[in-house]
Amino acid sequence: SKATVSVLNCDELSQPHNYPAHQMSTVLCPYALDCALASPCALPQRRTLSVSSSEGSEASSGGVCSSSPSSPSAPGRYTRKGGDGKTLLLTPWYPQGVGKRGLKLSGEIEALSAMLELTSEETAHRHMIRTMVQQTVAAVLPTATVKVFGSFAYGLSLPSSALDLVVEVSDASDVALVSEVLQNAQAAGMLVKNSVVQAECAFAKMHVASVGLDVNLSFAVGPSSVRKCVAHVRKQMEAYPAAKPVFAICRLLLQQARCGDAATSGLPSYALLCMILEFCATHADAHDVPKLLLAFMRKHAKGGSTLVVEDPLSAGNNLADGCRRLPQIRSVFVNSVKSLEKWMTTKQTGFRGRTPLSSVLSYTGLWTETRPGAVRFL
Repeated sequence: SKATVSVLNCDELSQPHNYPAHQMSTVLCPYALDCALASPCALPQRRTLSVSSSEGSEASSGGVCSSSPSSPSAPGRYTRKGGDGKTLLLTPWYPQGVGKRGLKLSGEIEALSAMLELTSEETAHRHMIRTMVQQTVAAVLPTATVKVFGSFAYGLSLPSSALDLVVEVSDASDVALVSEVLQNAQAAGMLVKNSVVQAECAFAKMHVASVGLDVNLSFAVGPSSVRKCVAHVRKQMEAYPAAKPVFAICRLLLQQARCGDAATSGLPSYALLCMILEFCATHADAHDVPKLLLAFMRKHAKGGSTLVVEDPLSAGNNLADGCRRLPQIRSVFVNSVKSLEKWMTTKQTGFRGRTPLSSVLSYTGLWTETRPGAVRFL
């Protein structure tokens, strides 16, 4: 089965707008389970890359979809001279610089994808936290099981992504002991930011300061639906590997426009993923990442004010039901397609001092820190 994506009621597009944090509304947690989560969206802050730049011209910080000023911690120059005297462009995914001549969108997508991959240490941290939660839960609920779901379970996690865990309890009466579980978690070094406890389910948002990671912890009675969801997504990702980089880029685009989070009435990441997988199943160039990316954004750059993304595992469940920023999302895709197409057609004269992706992705919050053997960001 696959997601069904339909658009209803044609309306005019509106321009994207970066709403102040204090104006952002809150909605239900994107992972159903009937649990409410109310927390403002915060874009991840990352450390500064130390780049030695020589003479070069000042360039834009990139990102046609973001009106935010460049980060004060970012380098003051976005070009430098290479050993042969030629100008190199600096981006978060090309921290040492890259020549513009001969640069292709496909190569840049590969560089960005490599930057966004979790390191072995970051992966180990997530497994460690899952073990910590399992031990904390077992002390109160010995028969409960902790399962991983969400982007980490799908292999799509960004270094800044929260870890999603669900605790499967055997009886509804066990939910009454959630408060005790959270107290033990607090004592174990997991800061509980907020929590909601209902009759047969509960939700808590925690932060593990030792590794700088947020944890979304849900409680459900009996085997949860996330098991089938994880198996389904993994199978689809094996069939359409090009969906991974397309998802990462679209996710960044929507995040920088503050339209990519259910907590801000944006499009939940799982809904976006289902849209991309559904498109892969019907698109002729499903294995060509640049063509797939442009074709997907073209399709969803037009349409109406209502988006229906049918849950592939639950007929009648609209994954985009809480999305109230569809006009802004469409406008993000409109501007991104125009920018990428302009760069691809005019090349050297189209965007001076920019690369294809830096014409649509803001550098703000993406500058990286170089570590031995890899380029990482926090």
